[in-house]
Amino acid sequence: MILDQPKERIQNGRPENQKYPSTFFTASGEWRIDSCAPGSDLKKILSNSIQEVNALQTQANEAVQGMVLGKTDIHTAMIAMEKSGISFRLMMAVRNRMISAYEEVMRMQI
Repeated sequence: MILDQPKERIQNGRPENQKYPSTFFTASGEWRIDSCAPGSDLKKILSNSIQEVNALQTQANEAVQGMVLGKTDIHTAMIAMEKSGISFRLMMAVRNRMISAYEEVMRMQI
């Protein structure tokens, strides 16, 4: 029964046992846990994330083309398009946050 399951303690918007928000959706349709621990390479993480977003957009385009040709149903195409759209909006939100952080640092006086 659902009520008998132990409840996770939430701190700072995530479960207590999750130290780093490092889980995301990949183009292969699976959740992946990436190494976002302190000391990992930011350039590598961002590059991999951009590649994943690009792969999702490519899959969405293929699904739409398959739907037009009658090879894929509309549900599959819509799901692929939503995955692509959500991942792209997330990537843009991260970019905007990084730009605002950079601008904040540039406004600091030494």
